[in-house]
Amino acid sequence: MKVLLINPYYSVKKEYYFFSKPVAPLALMYLAGYLRKFGVKSQIVELGIFKEEDALVFEDRIRFGISDRSIYEILKKERPEIVGITSMYSVHYRDVMEIAETIKNFSRGIKVVVGGNHPSSYFNYILKDKNIDFVVIGEGERTLLELCRVVFQRKKNYAKIKGIAFKKGKKNMSN
Repeated sequence: MKVLLINPYYSVKKEYYFFSKPVAPLALMYLAGYLRKFGVKSQIVELGIFKEEDALVFEDRIRFGISDRSIYEILKKERPEIVGITSMYSVHYRDVMEIAETIKNFSRGIKVVVGGNHPSSYFNYILKDKNIDFVVIGEGERTLLELCRVVFQRKKNYAKIKGIAFKKGKKNMSN
């Protein structure tokens, strides 16, 4: 059982071009350390790029991150059961949703969890996306650990996990 924690790439419209190198994902480092403390295998993956010339140019946007093909290769190699994506800023929400879609295109069986400032505030909106399984609201260490345990045990008693939002049929639930 393995958890991948993703520090997402970002993209901008061409007319708003700016390049910023990724920074150490401290929140993901805390999460990974906490999970490992309790025996959950976890790994952090950086999807951003460090050289401006590696940017991917699309019709109207520039992605400062790796390709979908490279993401597939990571997923193929690591075979995670859960992928957590941090989403600190609303401006990068589109990128997080694209990454979730890429993950689900690779395997619908992978559980996609998002957390951070944006999802914590807008979880009802985010859960409308078919590629998002769970939102961790607020601080994530204990909540993500509990969620991992439930998912790994193949139980579906998500209602007992404090600090998450999830879909139950067509209804959004939050604890």
